[in-house]
Amino acid sequence: PRPVIFPHRVDLDGAAFKAWCDERKDCAKFEMYQNPGPIQLSGPSAGRIATSIRDKFSYLRELERMRTFLSAIKRRCRPGCDPRTVRIASQSLSTLQTVLDELMGPGEQIQTRETK
Repeated sequence: PRPVIFPHRVDLDGAAFKAWCDERKDCAKFEMYQNPGPIQLSGPSAGRIATSIRDKFSYLRELERMRTFLSAIKRRCRPGCDPRTVRIASQSLSTLQTVLDELMGPGEQIQTRETK
């Protein structure tokens, strides 16, 4: 099979295009050409994330933020802590699970097993 590049419309109000507009004048005056290539494993462009990807997939930042919150809950609810802390955390997470199940719709809920 031949590789295909799918056309995409440019978001003229997006952060990537606005950043390009800021750089455009300098590109006309100075030599600013950089070709990082399709995959950069080393060098100055290896760690850069395209603005369009960074903005579009901000859920990765939110996912990391959520993991930070869950780690904090795990630290606070260790054996020997105040039972009220565990009860409140458990009830809050149960409520969150219910809300997420409602957002997913019927048939898509994650089944949880309660232990007593």
